[in-house]
Amino acid sequence: IKYKNVKFICGDGIEFLKNKREKVDAIYCGWALPYLDYRDFLKSAYEALKEEGIIAVISNCQGTLDGIEKIYLQVMEENIHKVVKPMNAGIRLPRGVNGLKKWFQKYNFHPLELGEGEEIVRFDTPKEMYDWLCKTGALAGTNKIFKNMDEIHSLLIKKIKKQKYKDGKYFINHRFVYGIFKKGN
Repeated sequence: IKYKNVKFICGDGIEFLKNKREKVDAIYCGWALPYLDYRDFLKSAYEALKEEGIIAVISNCQGTLDGIEKIYLQVMEENIHKVVKPMNAGIRLPRGVNGLKKWFQKYNFHPLELGEGEEIVRFDTPKEMYDWLCKTGALAGTNKIFKNMDEIHSLLIKKIKKQKYKDGKYFINHRFVYGIFKKGN
């Protein structure tokens, strides 16, 4: 798709920003913030933006997928010999709107708009929930935790069945924050 005065780039965001020679008007970061070192990203974004440039983000935040990390930790503990790369994704999630605001203000970005939300998703079976988590990218990176994920799927589904059932359905929450920030004063 071609748009006048708009150029879309697909690539490593931080590397692109670090190597950007000409300043840009705006940056959009959709759902990638937890997978980046936000400090490096914000520093690079600040340098790449024109004065009073805009950066917009939407990201998962702490409290999303309540209970899923606990399920992974239990399966890891019970199958420690099958673990190759333990991970804690929650550490890279902002703590709601105030956490996101603090991250950006530290790098001299000023909020123009902030918000947060939560959706509750319901499933008839624990397998439907697990499949949804895998297909949406909510579990991105977790396939690297175990030597052979094919051996682990059924164990995770069993834990979901025990821990996420309520009122005849399986529930999961999706918490997110968003913000539009301006560079400088």
